[in-house]
Amino acid sequence: TLELSKLTLVMATYGRQDHAIRNMRYWSNTGVILLVLDASPKPIENEILKTFDDNIIYVHDTSDYNERLVNSFSKINTKYTQLICDDEFYPISAVLSCIQELEKDENIISSMGVCLGFDVDKISKKIFSKRTYFRLIENYNYTMNTDPIERLSEYFKNYQPFLMYAMIRTVNWKKAYNLPLKFKRNRKNNVNIEKFNFFASDEIQINMYLAFAGRSKVIRELY
Repeated sequence: TLELSKLTLVMATYGRQDHAIRNMRYWSNTGVILLVLDASPKPIENEILKTFDDNIIYVHDTSDYNERLVNSFSKINTKYTQLICDDEFYPISAVLSCIQELEKDENIISSMGVCLGFDVDKISKKIFSKRTYFRLIENYNYTMNTDPIERLSEYFKNYQPFLMYAMIRTVNWKKAYNLPLKFKRNRKNNVNIEKFNFFASDEIQINMYLAFAGRSKVIRELY
């Protein structure tokens, strides 16, 4: 649909081309732009790529993770952008719901649903579902707080990194994902700014910016 064409999904993958191909097959001909950033040693064969519709954009780029994301900026021209892992699937109905939330409320910068994960019991060979990011269900209203300081404070009281995986207005998405590499660039240029040296600093920078930059709405829908 026309609404789906307002979204670019960015998938950074490495060494799991079967997963990437499966996801490209899922999104092909849906209208959503899927931008695949593959750092595997060898690119996916052209004969396979030719089987997908034009909404699938494949880039073989062996740069590191943050550099690949920033390198992708010039290819993203949609109103909204969202990160997706190569082993994840978003229900198209939920994607539409999030787009509609962003379309009707210019005062929010992102929208997301609730997550469901799966575990495989190797003994019984059964698959079990489980909820992930519990705060999306239990305390989701705090991301809609109008005060950025209070919103940021509430977010980090029981931190979970879900904001970076939300559907985000592209202007905010690019600002957020440029932050880790911005510090890296400055360090290379001998400016007195060093990349933070604590665990998951890149992730925390991105989520901190998003929590402060604007309100984010969580919809009660499986995403």
